[in-house]
Amino acid sequence: MMLLLAVVLLTVGFGGCRDGEPTASEVPTSPAHVRPSVQTCARLWNAPGNRENRRVVTRQRFTMAAVSTWRIKTGDYGCGVAVVAAGGRWLLWGNTVRALRRRQEWGPPVEGSKWGVDTPEPLPRLNATVLPGGAAKLR
Repeated sequence: MMLLLAVVLLTVGFGGCRDGEPTASEVPTSPAHVRPSVQTCARLWNAPGNRENRRVVTRQRFTMAAVSTWRIKTGDYGCGVAVVAAGGRWLLWGNTVRALRRRQEWGPPVEGSKWGVDTPEPLPRLNATVLPGGAAKLR
């Protein structure tokens, strides 16, 4: 399941993602299928249940992050957090919003060695700073 999510994230490449909530014409009838805001994704990343992933970020000294939303073909929305070190090394976590709200679990990270070269396309915008405890602070 998590491998499938990683493949979906890389294939979709955060395509069609945009900050904020859906437009009126995009709002589905079920509240479970409403696109989360980037702020919601940051809150899910910073939640107490995600301490272990934030420890990984802290230990490896990542400084910048791209917090994004996306949608898969089944209609589920998700959140992605990519963290980037000064030298360009990056890790990307993601999961559907339903799973994150239910269990606060993020999938295993996908990694790369050079941000902007071996990253998902289109390139997610670096829109957050990584705080000392691994939390993402949106700019």
